[in-house]
Amino acid sequence: FYHASDTGAPLVRPLWVEYPEEKNTFAMEDEFLLGKDLLVKPVTTQGQNSIDVYLPGKDEYWYDLKEYKIYRGQNTIYVPTSMETIPLFQRGGSIIPTKQRVRRCSALMHKDPYTLTLALNSKAEAEGNIYVDDGHTFDYKNGAYVYMKFTFRGGRLIAKKEKPATHFKTDAWIERIVILGISNSPKVIILTTEGGETRHLQFKHDSSTNSMTIKKPAVNIAQEWTISMHA
Repeated sequence: FYHASDTGAPLVRPLWVEYPEEKNTFAMEDEFLLGKDLLVKPVTTQGQNSIDVYLPGKDEYWYDLKEYKIYRGQNTIYVPTSMETIPLFQRGGSIIPTKQRVRRCSALMHKDPYTLTLALNSKAEAEGNIYVDDGHTFDYKNGAYVYMKFTFRGGRLIAKKEKPATHFKTDAWIERIVILGISNSPKVIILTTEGGETRHLQFKHDSSTNSMTIKKPAVNIAQEWTISMHA
């Protein structure tokens, strides 16, 4: 939403907006991108138990966010569907923050913690960002917001303030970090905070899905920090 407000880029995009070189996407009207990093294929036929999904990008990786399976781009796949799920894929090379605690309405999620989902590309890298303001006023026009950039490269996840001149205090924090496409488990993961404090983090690696969950970094979303993985 920040990028849509800042540049006018549409939040919901047909595939050809990001992949104009793929002419076969020009007529596709049954799947779409949410931003540039999420691909959605709605199920619109009653009783349908499987669906075909086209994944664009010759060199892209796409991750099924339900089962964490990885697929290559420029490929049509068939996935099972149910009443409870909508096929959703995250582009390799992206980092997406979400709030995953289920509430009765979105207003109750205001102070909930974030989960960062890292989907690694073919170079085992990813990047993304997060924007946070008070959600009610126009104070953001005077710099009352947080805009952080996350970068994962060489086994290090770094959070940096993209716009240091802005100022906004928030209680929002990071509850977990999920990394997709990581085949080898590190032996130790260390968090270094903005003030230089270091501590070891608990984590769990799943070799069957090549995924890893880092538990409770518990850092404020507006702080700079580094997480380092050691073999």
